[in-house]
Amino acid sequence: MPSALPRQSALFNVLTLCAMVLMPACNQPPAADAPVANSSAEQKKITNQRLPATVIRRIVRENFGVFKDCYAHALKSNPQLEGVVFTRFVITRDGSVTEAHDAGSDLPDAEVTQCVIDAFSTLQFPQPEGGIVTVTYPIKFSPG
Repeated sequence: MPSALPRQSALFNVLTLCAMVLMPACNQPPAADAPVANSSAEQKKITNQRLPATVIRRIVRENFGVFKDCYAHALKSNPQLEGVVFTRFVITRDGSVTEAHDAGSDLPDAEVTQCVIDAFSTLQFPQPEGGIVTVTYPIKFSPG
């Protein structure tokens, strides 16, 4: 079935992941109340190194398929759909996610945005050192 492989690889190109903890990403503005760090030193201060951004990024990428599915379903009815979903969530002391919500997304499809937020709610992270961690994670969707 040679045509299935190109279609599958095209779906992988549909979604671009990028992340920075508590910072704007993908050249999009953060939510109005999002703390902004202007240097790596400030970023470290904000995150308190409780859970490195590389670990957060790895966990999200391991769950790439769930986010891709949210978008791929909507792309069938709107092939030009694109935008960024900003999700703000809290990683608790046990590594579970709470308080996931929209943090200023510009994707013009509320169902996709909610699907992505719901997917973040199911993620499990390593236990943060010293407390909870608040993350704003953008995912840029574009047809491709």
